[in-house]
Amino acid sequence: METREVARGFLVLFALSPLLQVACSATGPPLRSGGVAPPIDAGVASTVIALPADPTPAIAPSPVVYPSGPLPITAMAGVPISKIVFETRDVFEDQEHLRWLFDTIEFLHATTRERVIRRELLLRPGDVYDPALAEETERNLRRRLDFISDARVWPEALEDGTVALHVETKDRFTLRAGASGGVFSGASTRRISIGESNLFGTGKQFRVRYRETDEEEDLSVSYKDPQFLATYKTLRVSASESDDGGGFAISLEEPFRALSTELGYRIGFQHDRSEQRYHEFGDEITQIPERQTGVEFELARATGPRNERTKYGFRTSYRKLRYGVAEGDQPNRFRVPDDVRIFEIGPTLTYQYLPFFEKRTYLDAMGITEDVPLGFIASAFLGLQHRVESSGPSKNQPVVSLSLQWAGEPGPDQLMTLVSSGASRFRGSSVRGWNARAAVHYYYFGLPMQTLAASLTFDAEAEKEGFEPQLSLGEDNGLRGYNVRFFTGDRRVRLNLEDRIFPDWELISVRFGAVVFFDAGLVWTNGQPVGLDDIYKSAGIGLRIGSPELVRRNVARIDLAFPLDDHPEEDFSVSVSASVGQIFDLFGNAEGIDRDF
Repeated sequence: METREVARGFLVLFALSPLLQVACSATGPPLRSGGVAPPIDAGVASTVIALPADPTPAIAPSPVVYPSGPLPITAMAGVPISKIVFETRDVFEDQEHLRWLFDTIEFLHATTRERVIRRELLLRPGDVYDPALAEETERNLRRRLDFISDARVWPEALEDGTVALHVETKDRFTLRAGASGGVFSGASTRRISIGESNLFGTGKQFRVRYRETDEEEDLSVSYKDPQFLATYKTLRVSASESDDGGGFAISLEEPFRALSTELGYRIGFQHDRSEQRYHEFGDEITQIPERQTGVEFELARATGPRNERTKYGFRTSYRKLRYGVAEGDQPNRFRVPDDVRIFEIGPTLTYQYLPFFEKRTYLDAMGITEDVPLGFIASAFLGLQHRVESSGPSKNQPVVSLSLQWAGEPGPDQLMTLVSSGASRFRGSSVRGWNARAAVHYYYFGLPMQTLAASLTFDAEAEKEGFEPQLSLGEDNGLRGYNVRFFTGDRRVRLNLEDRIFPDWELISVRFGAVVFFDAGLVWTNGQPVGLDDIYKSAGIGLRIGSPELVRRNVARIDLAFPLDDHPEEDFSVSVSASVGQIFDLFGNAEGIDRDF
């Protein structure tokens, strides 16, 4: 088959791409050089602290000025802070061409107010300078405030023996008004939205979105305040109306905003009407209406040093689930659960050991600093679930859930992560439901102008009382070249290999990259015999588009995929897909088609 021969050519290209990139590097400097950027003139005579490399960083590396000459930044540790200097950079100040256009866009943008940034600081006037707290403040500004494209915090020694703490931030353009969508083999999605994620510079977010897919339409309104009532609490409110019904949700959370935070909690309420949809060979065959009302509360207290914390807490929730009559071409194929009320309560325990944080660029995003926590986090929940079903007596079932996240550097210019989780519910000696997931992700940065990335995941589920589980695989979640939700079952393995190429291509604040990829996957039902012939594979190339100023860490992707295997139910050919987000990132994998900026 001609298509297959072309695909094999792309596999050869994938294998040779590192050599091609090494050859090309002779024409210009590499994107990374040992993880350290060359000094960048910040406009003052000062020592520049080198940060992880980015040839055109959103904010230049932090200058440190000393009256008697340059000193290591750690030499300022323990010196009292006398003042805070806030510096806010314009969104497009680095753009020299088409200034009239960018000035017009800047006019529509409200710069983040100083008090919003001040609330996130972990250092105040009167405190002594602590480099670790300054670095954590940088990370928090990037992590908690998604309207900030980058941030830097550094000290300046003053003649009176104190320190001026500089806090430099750069906004991203947050006004949204337009249309977007995604195109896949066998499915598509379309969106129209208008909103602002930094309303009047206060950090509050408001959005109205209309979404249409091949299966449903919905209209949603959402609001988020990351500093509710001028505190560290986060308020979220959303409402939606769709073909399936609609819903409303509200939550208030006090997060562990810093490594030393001692108390965190979350309370939420949700009412939702939706449908559980089952598929076969990409076609929808069964829909089961569901109406859910629930409330949950979680509280935890943390102890221990900043880099090694233990969190003790408890979690409780109440849910009321009601189900309608199954519809579709095969309404009797899947079980409709009994209406049920579920009350759950139990203690939680989390151990967190994060001795280092690594700053990287061009991992999953384009042109922004990505903070990677090196270490591990282990969590456990041991609870009791009380179920009252409409068709029988009440039941008490122990519930156990475990999760683990680890990130490390197995060698120079390498990152590896492991994410695993599992949960199980019992009644006597019978397991009533369980799920398990494991994922390994690997990144290599030792070659110029690119990142080699790999992902291997396994998922499995079983359920005897709720919805029967169905895992899917296709172009939307890791097997490009095959229709969305074409392969289904309750066990799934995915392998994704990508050579992410990041040349220094930029056009009016938009950055471009490329990718060469190979996908393989297998989905089956428990008890079904499987072999190597059941593994489906594809290969191809893609375009990546990103902009720190416009979409922060989000990446638009356009992929051209060549399926390498035939299926008796479908004659697959070359496909083109367009969506938002990488097919996998450092700690997760794509699931479904409903993603936007």
